[in-house]
Amino acid sequence: MAYVDKVREEKGDSAADELAARYYTWIEPDPIASIVFQDLTDADVSGWRKRLVNAPVRGRAGKPKKRSLDTVNRDLAPVRAAFNYALAKRKIASDQAWGLALRAYKNVSNRRDIYLDLEQRRRLVASSAPDFAQFARGLCLMPARPGALAHLTVSNFEPRLDVLAIGKDKAGKDRKIHLPRVHADFIREVAGDRPPDAPLFVRECGLRWDKDSWKRHLHRAVKKAGLPQHTVLMALRHSTITDMVHDGHDLLTIAQISGTSVAMIEKNYGHLRPKVTIDALSTLTL
Repeated sequence: MAYVDKVREEKGDSAADELAARYYTWIEPDPIASIVFQDLTDADVSGWRKRLVNAPVRGRAGKPKKRSLDTVNRDLAPVRAAFNYALAKRKIASDQAWGLALRAYKNVSNRRDIYLDLEQRRRLVASSAPDFAQFARGLCLMPARPGALAHLTVSNFEPRLDVLAIGKDKAGKDRKIHLPRVHADFIREVAGDRPPDAPLFVRECGLRWDKDSWKRHLHRAVKKAGLPQHTVLMALRHSTITDMVHDGHDLLTIAQISGTSVAMIEKNYGHLRPKVTIDALSTLTL
């Protein structure tokens, strides 16, 4: 768990706990856990990968379904990162056992396939229970990852300056966002008079949101609003970033607000800037 400790130090508890959960789910109960790390072979790791791919997941209504390769990639990534960390620390001489066996599948990502326009996002919020409506609206107003928003406390908002500090999330960096008045007033309403250490966005029971709780609420709201059935909460982040890119805003600013890199914005959203391209080329006149 040395890599988990490293992530906890650099990126915080949320990212580290997610990694640990993946290890306990996919490594701990598997036969590969009984093999000494230095004795691993390509056959051992390839066998584990095959079992991971073939492990069913539960879909809606608890029905088992085949795991998507995009999901497999997300489970492979932390294991690959931990092994590479061990290699960098010279705990093992080479990556021969996993260099090929843990390669990610290419061109299988589907997390950004669903775009919800402004009217669809409004319908989603309107179709949600009051507590989830607040959480969903927060994601519509700020392109944060759901986990990062759920982890916020009341103290993350400075009402005198209208500044929201989003702590360490997947990107591993803190960032402070100066909010427009409408956004700041919304956060003030959400925070109410609760103590500084209380979760900013809470469920009706008073607990913070987590994946299990928001999935249930999202499924009901998506169905009621008549949205694509495969809509995930990350679609709100994707949709808000898409709108900012399409409107021609500076990519560095978008990246800073979103807690990601300019390279990632360019890779996933750069094709959405036709007007910027036209404006740039229009200056090249003779």
